[in-house]
Amino acid sequence: MVSRTWRRILGAVPPARHLPRAVRAVRAAASVAAGASVAGCPGRPTFLEPPPCRSKAHAPVEPGTAKASEEEVEELLSRSKTVLFMKGSPELPRCRFSRLAVEILRQHQVEFDYVDVLENPSVRLALQDRWPTFPQLYSEGVLLGGSDQMKELASQGELLNALRSSTGRDRASLALAFAR
Repeated sequence: MVSRTWRRILGAVPPARHLPRAVRAVRAAASVAAGASVAGCPGRPTFLEPPPCRSKAHAPVEPGTAKASEEEVEELLSRSKTVLFMKGSPELPRCRFSRLAVEILRQHQVEFDYVDVLENPSVRLALQDRWPTFPQLYSEGVLLGGSDQMKELASQGELLNALRSSTGRDRASLALAFAR
């Protein structure tokens, strides 16, 4: 006779008593609705895939959206010394990476402008050619990177140098180019 522990391991289904009440309720409802069982074990709840994210922050740009021209992008970059292209606004970021980027800039007391790429899908498409993810930090038209690169620059004490000096900007930009 196989012990309970081995049945749990072999069946790869955790016992219901170890799950939070909400998870148990969802699994029970799903198994009743689906009328199926897991791994041939009657009475076991069916595991559901999480529903697809409907957030505009994770949705691809709508088909048929035209890319912004290089002139439009350059105009946005020339409006301010430091520009953060992000999802949402600094007061209400729409993704954790944008939130992290804003926190890093505020901790270093950096004044910056922002562009919400969710409200400007043509700009979002144009900038994805330069770097595939958002947020993107630019200083005097030079891409310094996303939140990971900002975090790394900040931990090395190089963020302010990269924002203020052309040599620091060039060094950060070269590091980013080699990281690709």
